[in-house]
Amino acid sequence: MPQPIPPPVPIGLWRDLLPELMAYRRAEPWRWMGDAAASVHIDEGGNPWFACVLGAGRQVYGLCLYRGANGLRLFRELCNSGPDYDFSQLTHRQDAVTVWFGPKSDLDAVQVQRCLELGYAPKRGERMAWPDVRSHRPGLFPWHPEESEVRVLLAAVPAVVRLADLVRRHPDCYDEHDENALPTLPPPGAFPALESLDWRIWLTPEEPPIEMGVAIDESDPILRNVKVLPVAKGMEIEMDLIFMPEPVSEGGRPFYPRGILIFRSDNGICCSMNLLKPDEDAGKVAGRMLLGVLAKLGCRTRQLLVCQRELEVKLAPLARQLGLDLRRVKRLACSEEFQVGLGAYMKHRHVGS
Repeated sequence: MPQPIPPPVPIGLWRDLLPELMAYRRAEPWRWMGDAAASVHIDEGGNPWFACVLGAGRQVYGLCLYRGANGLRLFRELCNSGPDYDFSQLTHRQDAVTVWFGPKSDLDAVQVQRCLELGYAPKRGERMAWPDVRSHRPGLFPWHPEESEVRVLLAAVPAVVRLADLVRRHPDCYDEHDENALPTLPPPGAFPALESLDWRIWLTPEEPPIEMGVAIDESDPILRNVKVLPVAKGMEIEMDLIFMPEPVSEGGRPFYPRGILIFRSDNGICCSMNLLKPDEDAGKVAGRMLLGVLAKLGCRTRQLLVCQRELEVKLAPLARQLGLDLRRVKRLACSEEFQVGLGAYMKHRHVGS
């Protein structure tokens, strides 16, 4: 299998960025800025990036630049999350560029080699000395940033440092504005005054609509055969769409494949499983899988249970064709048990390897 190749970034650009990252680390803005005290960087293309200082929770120290509408939506969701918030899917939904400061062991071979080329060698025993710069995209493995993302960091990081210094001297400045108002980061070289900050209202974007699934042609032989199958009393079908726990690579950027799972919830049997490519339509694949499962079982179900909105919308036309009661529920017992077992297996495999 071909190994993924990091995107090309001129070493000179990294050489310009490194001292800005070190200045940010020395400033330690997380000592007085919480995660919710975000600011906005507008890049050269007019695209917004929402800068969030990381470290108030004493788990990860650094900076996160949330990308556009997807990033802002997730940032607001995290700000409003409660103690029961499910962080398990955060890796698969993140749309951002991050810088985390930690030990050298957190870096991969590419990052270590880059630091050697830059002549970077922190003092022995220095804490949080190594910058881990990552690009995050929904469904993709956290990867090395592209040149455009490094340029965004180069412009935004020193501006965050200057804004953080202003917030340190005026700790109540965020309290004086609407909760949806965020300050725009100052341009390069500008040291902002409190009265000159450009505060703008940024409303949380709505979730993008899910395209309705496509009904299968009534002349399709499998569909026609399934429609006349007898209905099995008491049989329920669960269908789930999950991210697999380990990334795969086909020469490009590694990604987490999504898996479609179909279970008989009345007996716990996994009837079918399929892994999707990043560009595959989950609804089309899931619809064909469902028809195949019912054909093999030789009977139909009245109940089709899903827990994702995506499957609910995309399978609605086929469910109407088959006369199924398609219901969206909060949890799927068989799928949850499968994921627990899969996680335990992957952990055991890593320990043994």
